[in-house]
Amino acid sequence: GLMTQGKGHRVLASEFIFSPYTYSQRLIRYEFLKYLEEQPLDKSRLPLLDEAIVKMEELVDREGTNPYQHIRLGRAFDKKATMLGDPSFFKMSEKYYKQAIALSPTRQEAYYAYALSLVRQKRSEEAIKIQNHYPVLDIAIPISYFYLGLAQFNVGKAVYPDALYSFEIFFGKKAQNPDSRVSKNIYEAFLR
Repeated sequence: GLMTQGKGHRVLASEFIFSPYTYSQRLIRYEFLKYLEEQPLDKSRLPLLDEAIVKMEELVDREGTNPYQHIRLGRAFDKKATMLGDPSFFKMSEKYYKQAIALSPTRQEAYYAYALSLVRQKRSEEAIKIQNHYPVLDIAIPISYFYLGLAQFNVGKAVYPDALYSFEIFFGKKAQNPDSRVSKNIYEAFLR
């Protein structure tokens, strides 16, 4: 794999891959950062993540009108904050999530990612407020109730009945709308 063989730095240093700037580069930058976010990284891989963040920020500076680019950067800074135990990087992630929401205020994924970041920061009340905002909650899109349930669960016992109600809505519709991220996110929240 890319991580175990140490090829990541060669990819990032490649002039062929990142210049001249092309349509494909936009996709390569996005997918490379996504790949790193999905890998279990230790601190020795932090320079690689940092380089991938820089490449993605270059893309956003150049043509940052796609909210998914901002969400991807927000997630990368969330990962960095978690890896280093440094909450200052959550401020960077929050900046990118807010930019994604500003670019596309009806794009639910931006709200979910932002709310999950707030839950990780133990700011669950704020996450609930964000998720109770239109257009996030929609019975036709049950994943919205999953993320609300996570935030409610993290507030504490006083709102467990609300969290269970949100999870009931989600799991009641899950067979129709499977989502591979659910197991990881729910156990991550429960094990805090």
